[in-house]
Amino acid sequence: MASDVEGLYAAVKALVCVVKSNPLASKEMERIKGYQLLAMLLKKKRSLLNSHILHLTFSLVGTVDSGHETSIIPNSTAFQDLLCDFEVQKRLLKTR
Repeated sequence: MASDVEGLYAAVKALVCVVKSNPLASKEMERIKGYQLLAMLLKKKRSLLNSHILHLTFSLVGTVDSGHETSIIPNSTAFQDLLCDFEVQKRLLKTR
């Protein structure tokens, strides 16, 4: 488990890269409730959260894509588990 901001950023970045590049990993995250687990871990590490990790979280959910404008949420499971959890959202937004 990450003990500093850089470690947490690197871990979340690695997760985002794997999930976005591997459809099987994305399905597995949904199957094992991985987004809920990530939300729980982010709550525990709330003192380490910053705007870069917030951006990665938006990227994982699919709401940040500089190449496309869209009005749909591509990953509704991740959206519900990560961004609709008001405790996580409140902590993430406080870091701005």
